[in-house]
Amino acid sequence: MSRWYKNDGTSIETVIGKNGNLRDVTVKDAREMKLVPSVTTVLHILDKPSLSHWKIRNVLEAALTLPKNEGESLDDFLERSIADADTISNNAAKFGTNIHKMINSYMKLNMYSPIDKRTEDIMQPMVEWILAHEMKGESELFMINDKCAGTCDFIGVMLLDGEYRDVIIDFKTQGTKKDQPCKYYPDHLYQLGGYLYLTGAAKHTLVNVIVSTTEPKRIEHKVWPELDIEHGLVSFKAILNAFRTIKKLL
Repeated sequence: MSRWYKNDGTSIETVIGKNGNLRDVTVKDAREMKLVPSVTTVLHILDKPSLSHWKIRNVLEAALTLPKNEGESLDDFLERSIADADTISNNAAKFGTNIHKMINSYMKLNMYSPIDKRTEDIMQPMVEWILAHEMKGESELFMINDKCAGTCDFIGVMLLDGEYRDVIIDFKTQGTKKDQPCKYYPDHLYQLGGYLYLTGAAKHTLVNVIVSTTEPKRIEHKVWPELDIEHGLVSFKAILNAFRTIKKLL
């Protein structure tokens, strides 16, 4: 879902349509109401081959494993396969959102409420990771300017390789495989570049933290090199300009 904001920071996700019913905000609404998009909404214009490949695999797996109902047409079966695959994607996104909420709850309140054993198994080592890196700063920091807005998972100071650094962190949940590296994608860097842009391009180290959803004790992080940080910032600005031009928000 796209996220849009008023210039006072108020999030606008739905409006009342002409028929009197609530509907999602459209780009036309954004133009008329002078709304600004979130960082993640801006990045929606990018092609994400790995994500597309994963979704295609889910559809193919559903089509190969779902039993066909008696008398069911091919079109109906395909639609049911797509719906089954969408359920997998939605459940993965929901689980990732819940993990994010618990991480942010712990960093703000020093407490969290696990939903089940699976989330508890993930959060216990996550808490240990946070403590080991002596993180001090703001969690879920909302930022906005006249072009876009975004909520950063964490901005502050943390211990990295024996020294304290000013950092911007974005947490990512990922289904990892044993003995295979975590995956970092260009849009991870662009998203961090968007948050850096919203700080006014203040000097920060950009860090992605991968929280495995399949290997509960596996937490890894990537510190982006300085040249990549500059690339991420410049790239996000270019993507933002392209987004605003394509959507006629200029």
